[in-house]
Amino acid sequence: MIVDLVQEYLKEINTNKKIRPYLRNYPFTLENLEFTIFILQPDGHLPPLEHIHCITAAKGIIEYELSVLPSDYAKDFPLLQQETLEEALEILKKESESSTSKQTNMFIQSDSLNLQDQQKQCV
Repeated sequence: MIVDLVQEYLKEINTNKKIRPYLRNYPFTLENLEFTIFILQPDGHLPPLEHIHCITAAKGIIEYELSVLPSDYAKDFPLLQQETLEEALEILKKESESSTSKQTNMFIQSDSLNLQDQQKQCV
């Protein structure tokens, strides 16, 4: 989700000619952006301990932070994982390829089973 958000935002900024004179640099890059998504329960409280509370993308780095006890709010939230946006894109690409491969295999297996059923019906 954060990867899509960052990519879409960069695209919108870099294709908007009206704001171009106000940009510090053009094209705007990952180094120019900072996004934070806070995850809360419906009642507004933090998620349970050890669940992701915050996802931040800043200067091309994505960080996932875990929820803590209310008494520890003043401290830094524990960092679960950190990766570059490029690493996240590569992971998504591999997952997409794997998913497509699995779907193709399921389709081939399904066709094979259908062909076997048709052969049985002909006999």
